[in-house]
Amino acid sequence: MRWKECACPSALRIIPIRRKVSFLIVCALLVGIQLWYPLIFQWGDDTLLIKHHLSKWNAILKHRYQSLVEESELKVTTADEDFPYSYVISEPNYCSNRSDLYIINIVGTAPWEFKARNRIRRLWANETYRNLTGFSTVFFIGQISDETIMNDVKTESDKYRDVILLDVLDSYTNLTLKTLALFHWVDRYCPNPVWVLKSDADVFVNTFALSRYLHKVQDSGRRLNNTFVCKKRGPASPCRVNCPHAKWRVSWEEYPKDKYPEYCMGPGYVIPRSIIRPIYEAANKTHPFRMEDVYYTGILPDTIKVARKKHSIRSRFPWRPKSWQDSFVFGDLMILELDKRLGRGASALVWSNILKSRGLIKEVDGLIQA
Repeated sequence: MRWKECACPSALRIIPIRRKVSFLIVCALLVGIQLWYPLIFQWGDDTLLIKHHLSKWNAILKHRYQSLVEESELKVTTADEDFPYSYVISEPNYCSNRSDLYIINIVGTAPWEFKARNRIRRLWANETYRNLTGFSTVFFIGQISDETIMNDVKTESDKYRDVILLDVLDSYTNLTLKTLALFHWVDRYCPNPVWVLKSDADVFVNTFALSRYLHKVQDSGRRLNNTFVCKKRGPASPCRVNCPHAKWRVSWEEYPKDKYPEYCMGPGYVIPRSIIRPIYEAANKTHPFRMEDVYYTGILPDTIKVARKKHSIRSRFPWRPKSWQDSFVFGDLMILELDKRLGRGASALVWSNILKSRGLIKEVDGLIQA
């Protein structure tokens, strides 16, 4: 019988030959199952033999599936029901492997920012000093279409095991989804730290000063334990027109109120681990407000009445002071947004001086490379 003469649905006639064959194989398997199913329940001792063969084939197929997963370059973690995204790389044991973890620092970076991540690893995210600060860092990265860069990210992940790769397009607009994933990942995989620091790739962190300060906050026993620690802003008006950058423009449809509630400025803010879950549960999982710092530290806390007041560290998180190098070493600055004009070596010099001031290195001559 020719294909055009068979009484098949018309759609089948235009399917390529390979797909036709696959369709027929699937049909044959389904027919086989229909025939074998009653036999399994009707035959006596032969039932065991049939079940043995079925079990054998099931094991073979399962083994082949596992092999394909292991051979794949993606380590996909299935999303929770309330989290509509997946982790391509999740590092679920990162926190549990660090019993002394006090602060988990989560840095949002773009896939191509390899130098920035390596600079952070060499300097303030250096695990050598975790026993003194309780400070560890992971990097949250989205995906782009450049396969070469994404393969390099995979290699980087295999080497350092500190990359969390999201199955989300990496873009400024999706920064709010990265932060949503931060809350989800900490809630699901990182139960042991007391504090969560969200920081940008261009932020310098004096981990010794920050850890010391947060211990004081914790030991105070005040309600500060459930309060954001940050450089706070507001209530402030959204930028509607004449914005310095178009990405900062917010329409009345996006945010219909005159002012934002008090919120933490985005380059770096500290979140008590205890309020991670209520903020995550209150968040819109598919279309969160685009301005991530306003949304997660202002709008959501104000809505659910959690951590509405912020503990300000403005004096210790200044806006690029001229004497910031000396201030870091001899003062008590904790977080600073780096100025690109200072050059790549500036942060390395400051970090070396911080280590020297604490007797952790002898000389600054052997400068830590940026």
